[in-house]
This record gives sequence, structure tokens and C-alpha cells, in this order.
Amino acid sequence: MAVWNDIQKTVDYARRNGVKAAWYAAMERLSDETTQSYSPATCPQEELDEQRRLSLMWAKNRESVPISVVVPVYHTPETYLRRMISSVIMQSYTNWELVTAAPVDDTDSAGIIDEYVAKDKRIRRIPLTENLGISENTNAAIDAARGAYIAFLDHDDLLEPDALFSVASAVREAMHRYSVSSASACPVRILYSDEDKCDSDGLRFFEHHEKPDFDPDLLLTNNYICHLCVVRSDLAKRYRLRSAYDGAQDHDLLLRIVGDILSDPDRDSEVVHIPRVLYHWRSHQGSTAHNPSSKRYACEAGRLAVQDLLDGRGIRAEVTDMPHVGFYRVEYAGDIFQARPDIGVVGGRIDNRLGELTGGAYTDKGTILYDHLRKGYSGGFQHRAVLQQDVDAVDIRCFRVRPELRELVREYTGFIYKDGTFLPTESLPDYEVRNRSIRFCKKVRERGYRVLWDPAWVREL
Repeated sequence: MAVWNDIQKTVDYARRNGVKAAWYAAMERLSDETTQSYSPATCPQEELDEQRRLSLMWAKNRESVPISVVVPVYHTPETYLRRMISSVIMQSYTNWELVTAAPVDDTDSAGIIDEYVAKDKRIRRIPLTENLGISENTNAAIDAARGAYIAFLDHDDLLEPDALFSVASAVREAMHRYSVSSASACPVRILYSDEDKCDSDGLRFFEHHEKPDFDPDLLLTNNYICHLCVVRSDLAKRYRLRSAYDGAQDHDLLLRIVGDILSDPDRDSEVVHIPRVLYHWRSHQGSTAHNPSSKRYACEAGRLAVQDLLDGRGIRAEVTDMPHVGFYRVEYAGDIFQARPDIGVVGGRIDNRLGELTGGAYTDKGTILYDHLRKGYSGGFQHRAVLQQDVDAVDIRCFRVRPELRELVREYTGFIYKDGTFLPTESLPDYEVRNRSIRFCKKVRERGYRVLWDPAWVREL
């Protein structure tokens, strides 16, 4: 079945993007180790026991963070539903509630949930008079939630046993950092973790998604946050899910919650990344995880959600589909520095004559992102090498600078900036160009600007 699914994906990709592009995509997928099985790092039992002890102590001292797990349920296969509920019950953290919402015509799911409701008072079922769709069904659970934070869980997915403890610990750390005594007053808006996929039996794990820290520009290109996602309750209740964006309702919600952060890099800390796999996204026939093309409407909804955010904030830009389903590109109208006052520098990709990436985006440690990636490749199953994103530094041989910052170019790079042309004052080896690029971009970020990498802009050297 997996082989047939891959064939379907390749044929669909070829129809949309051409045979040559499909060949590159297929070759890259075959060489991508993340698509192979792996063993996720699980929390040792002794550590889970200690987490439970701390959790009970926090509750006793009224210092714990109440978390509501909301799940819309509709004709979920019994095995999946029971395993999902069990993954919540098995949490090492204790101050949680599981709020499910199920239409009354789904008597099988309601009966199963009620079994657990009778055994654990933290589990509740919100009966719905009719099926109103994923957004409105979820909103019913959100409205009923009592926690300071709301965690979103799909009806057939699984949490790691330390998932909620990890979330609560991160919130507590932020409360201490911001000197607030109430979780509901914590400035952290969103928390998210790494994730992977599992097969229908929940036994084989693959596509380990190690996510970057919060990157608003990357979020405009795709919902890389996805699972596990936890939102401060007041924000979830205020913004709610919109049925017009069903299929990408979570992406739409995240975009609206962080919309103002887009223009204020100083507030990036209000979104917290927990760099650990806490969520297993079940992949089975018909699921978006199994084949995104099976829910093309969701990808269109995501594109419209990004466009809506930009339009609502007065940013003149057009959102277009990338070759891979569910990934987008933002084309800014006119001068990007006028459209995005938060961006200080925009850089492109440096290729050698073989079409291999040899520079363009760097970490502050000097690492070349996507080093020697072959022409036509996208950087793995998340396609990050072809997406616009915030980076530590971009190459001074292929970049544009905000007018207010051009005075810094010669001081920190030895290059002369003139009408978009960069003239080195001396011959420099590649490693020195990289060092000066990093030094300059560090100064740009210290002044409160973002550094944007746009791999669609290519210079061959």
C-alpha cells in the first residue's frame, strides 16, 4: 500500500509540475532517510515517575498549569479512539482535562467515550446536535475547556507520556521569566513540539520532524508548527476556528494569533518550541498524513488563510502554491522593505556551476544550510531548502539591504553597496565572505530586524 501511495504521489506531482521535476522529487524521496523507520526517544519510566511526583506537588501547592486537551470526534475507528484516550490518561502530568466533542449521530464513539467518562472525572464529552464540520465541532470543545492552555489533539493520534508535563514545565519557566503568578497571565501564546508519523497500528514510526524555533516567515509558507500545538486558552476562545478554512483551520488560527508578532521580532519569545517528539501523527488511508493530495481542499484553504493574514495587515503580496502540495510562496508587491518593516536584509542562494548549493544561508556558527544540495532537490519531506525563512545570516554576495542599514555594509563586510550592486574592496576566500556575512547580519539582528532567506533568488559563482 505504501508503494502504491508513493506512485500516486509521483504521478500527481508530474501532472502538476512536469516529468523532470517529478523525477527529482522521486529521487530525493528515495534518498531521504527521514522517510525510513526509526525509534523515537521515549522518556524513561523513572523520569516519568519523577514527573508525576512533581506534578502532584505543584497541584498541592496550587502551582500547576491546568491544560485542556480538546478533541473533535466523528466516527473514529474504535481502536484509534481508545488508543488516543489512553495516551492522555497515561500522561505523567496530572492537571489536565480531556474535552471531546461528538455529534449525537455518532453513537459508537459516544458510547466508548462515556466508558472513560465514568472512570475518570477529568474526561468529558460535549454532545453536539449535528455534525457542523471540523472547525465548529472543535469550537464546541474549546468553549467548554476550563484550562489556562488548550492542547489540540486529533481523534486518531497519540501523545507521548511526558507531553503535557513538558508543556506545563515550559509555561512555568516562562511564568518565572516574566514574573507572573498566574498561567492565564503568561505572555506565551503558543507552544509546540517536534512530531513524527506512525503507521495505522502505532508500531512503526517515520518522518521525524525536527522543527526550527519560531519562524513567522516559514509559517507563511506552510504550517510547520502543526502537532503538538498548545494555545493559551483566552486566545483560542477569542479567535476560534473558522469553518471557511476547514482543512487548514489550525494554520489559520496560528496565523491570526501570531499576526502582530510578524512585525515585531522582539516578541518571538511569545511562541515556545519544545525540541522533542511529543506527538505521533497516525498515517492511514484517507488521512492527510498518509497522502496530502487526498485533501487538496485543505491546501487551498491554507493558501487562502495566509493571503487573508497578509491582506488584513495591509501587506501587499500574493500567495502562490509551491510545487509540493500544501507549501506556499509569498510574492511581495513593490519593495519588500516597505511591505515588511521588520525585515532588514533579504538574501538568496549561492550555487556552483554544477547547480549545487554552496552558500546563501548560514547559522551563526558558520554552518551552510542545505550545503551542496543538488539542483532540483527541495531539502527533504518538509522541503525547507526551497522555502522563504528567517535565518541567522545570508551571503553578502547575494543580498539586498534596507536603506537605513546600508551604512553598516562597508563597516562590517568590506563591501560597497551601490544601487543594489556589491563591490568587494578586496579579494576574499569563501570562508572569509561567510564570516563577514555572519558578522554583518548579527548587527542587523541586534538592531531588531529579521534576516530573510529567499532561495528562489539564485546567483551562480
